[in-house]
Amino acid sequence: MVASNGLRVIVVEEQERPMIDEGDGSFERKLRNNQCPRCRSAIVLLRDDVHKREYECSVCNLKIIDVKGDTEG
Repeated sequence: MVASNGLRVIVVEEQERPMIDEGDGSFERKLRNNQCPRCRSAIVLLRDDVHKREYECSVCNLKIIDVKGDTEG
């Protein structure tokens, strides 16, 4: 971002937020809403097995493979 008061220019770097905030549930929430965690477009569920789910975003090409162990529900 650039700001100017007429005499000088101040350049401020924009901090990019992480795609997912660790431990806040946002990743799983976006997947449940069929939304890409990276670009927020619609995401396609390619595979939905007992222990494995595969998602793909047709906009940013993000591929997610969610593998659950025997102890997870």
